[in-house]
Order: sequence, then C-alpha cells, then structure tokens
Amino acid sequence: MCSSSLLFAFGLLLLATSTAVQSRGVSPKSEFGLYVTEAIDVPDLNRESYVSCVRQHRLPFWLGLKRSGTLQDSSTYELISIYDSAPGVPHWNFLFVFHLTPGTTPQDYFQRTQSSRNESCEDLGRARIMRIEVLRPTHNSNYPRATSDDNRKAVESNVEYVVEYIAVRSTPEDLTAYREIMSSSLGPAVGRVLIPKGMTFGLTALETASVEYAAEGMPSWNQIHINATLPAHHLTAEERDAAIRHVNSKSGGNAQIAERLEAIRTKPRVDNVKQLYDLAVR
Repeated sequence: MCSSSLLFAFGLLLLATSTAVQSRGVSPKSEFGLYVTEAIDVPDLNRESYVSCVRQHRLPFWLGLKRSGTLQDSSTYELISIYDSAPGVPHWNFLFVFHLTPGTTPQDYFQRTQSSRNESCEDLGRARIMRIEVLRPTHNSNYPRATSDDNRKAVESNVEYVVEYIAVRSTPEDLTAYREIMSSSLGPAVGRVLIPKGMTFGLTALETASVEYAAEGMPSWNQIHINATLPAHHLTAEERDAAIRHVNSKSGGNAQIAERLEAIRTKPRVDNVKQLYDLAVR
C-alpha cells in the first residue's frame, strides 16, 4: 500500500519535522510520532460480528505492534450520531486511530499491517474501507489522553467525544493561517487552561500528511480533531474567550478567531462518537 520510496522519504521528513518541534519544549506526549487513521463503514446488521472479529483478531495484532515498538497507542471510535454533514457524503461508522512510535515510518507500519491481511475483518460483515490516511500532530495543539489510567478517568467522568473532519482551503496562505491559529491560540487554550482546570478532557488535533486510500465519493479534508469533553461542564463562549485571551492576548478572542476560521475552512462531517475502550491499546 505504501511501499514507494517517495512515501518512505516523506515519512522520514515528517519525523524529522516532529523531532525539531520537540526541541522547542512542547510536551513529547502531544507531538511525538505520526498517526494513521482508518474510516470504516460497517452495515448495522453486521456490527456485532465485525466488532467481535476486531476483538479476537485485530486487537491481539495491535498489541503485538505495541510490544514490538511499532505502535504507541490506538483508539477505536464508533458513530453514535452525525451532528452535521455536507450533502452527499458517504456513510462510515468506525474510526480507528493508530499512534505510531517516533521511530516508526508509514512504510514500517503499512508493511506490518499488509502482512497480516489474512486476519482482516473487512470481509466479515461486508465492511468497507472508506479512507486511510497518514497524519501528523498539529503543533502545540495535540493533547490526547492515551493511558490506561486516562481511560479509567474517561469512563468515570462519562467523557463525550466529537470527531470533526475539517477541510482548510489548501493554499499556502490559508494553511499557514490555520496552523498559526491552532498553535498560538486554540491549542494552548485547551492544553494550558481548559484541561488543567477540568473544563474539558482532551484534544487530538491532526493534520493530513497523505491520503493512502479514499473510496469513491468521499469528501476531502485535511484535519481531524477528536474533542473529548466533560458533560458536567459544557464550555460557554465566555469561558473559551477567556482561555484564548489568557494564552494569546493579541488573538482578538473567541469571536475574531471564529470569524477567521469561517473564512478558510469547512467541515464535511462532524460526528458524535463513543470510544470502545476494550479495543484500545495503551
């Protein structure tokens, strides 16, 4: 799938970039290692057999990748409801998020997974792969909660998850503007203010590096955000504004940032999801 020398070189470049970011003092947990995500569509009638297959066959394989130093952690999300969607967007109801270790390139990961395709669960239950992509953490904006203890806390707190598939206009100017907004304002507001104060639980913010496969009709996006929120504390606009202004007094606050974002991005789909903790690798 990804054995070309071009992808290998690209993966090495991304890893070098990620390492350079770390030297500026960003938490290693938030920005070390690339990600691979898979969006899968499973017919509702075959949901139980598919999940059972993943638990029996794929999960042991992922745990083996963890033991071998290929995989840092992984999460499985299942659709509860579609909050918003552009017209004509195809259906998918599972999102697998694989966080690679810092020394793992996309080529390393895909070679390992390619060799295990005889254990694939897609044929069982007539599941369809809708999109596979490689992503890098968004600078200063990626605050995942990915330990067994975090899972326990999430269950106890009834954490809710929202996945945003975001399409930023692919011009150098707009992508630069979006990265600046995330790294100077929105990301630090979450990581330095809202999470420590117990006002939200976590954020996984990723930018697409390469799309390895997309089914016909799939929309284009170049960012995936997984928001882990606390139902006991629904953030108000005033609280978001205060957090943003605290980390970046020159940002213009929540309203100005929202206006800037509306001009350069769309969201092909936004999903309410649940995390299947028994399928997680920590």
